[in-house]
Amino acid sequence: MKVRPDLTAILCRTWRSLTRTHYWRARPDVRRTLSLPTMTEITARLSTALADRYKLERRLGEGGMATVYLAQDLRHKRKVAVKVLRPELAAVLGAERFVQEITTTANLQHPHILPLFDSGEADSFQHLAE
Repeated sequence: MKVRPDLTAILCRTWRSLTRTHYWRARPDVRRTLSLPTMTEITARLSTALADRYKLERRLGEGGMATVYLAQDLRHKRKVAVKVLRPELAAVLGAERFVQEITTTANLQHPHILPLFDSGEADSFQHLAE
């Protein structure tokens, strides 16, 4: 399904304004009506999906498109930032923009930019590790 560019822009603006005002957190009745999973449910599902590669320690922050977690890379014994595309955005807009961000990040080399260690999909979560 291809989404019209003008509709995508409207959805993005709406999503940003809603997340900026913390509307979903302040109105649990709206979350239940829309059947949106809670952050705890998402984190638990994500921890299970990434358990073979990363141990999620805590949430560092979130933006309009993704949530970032501090995690332990089990294979290489190092701390990494795992950025995960919000599932509700992936369902509405698709993961193409996030995949484009992964491709761009993989080609960047600069002392002030974290290198990309890993990316992929686990249990319908698009993620990248820096």
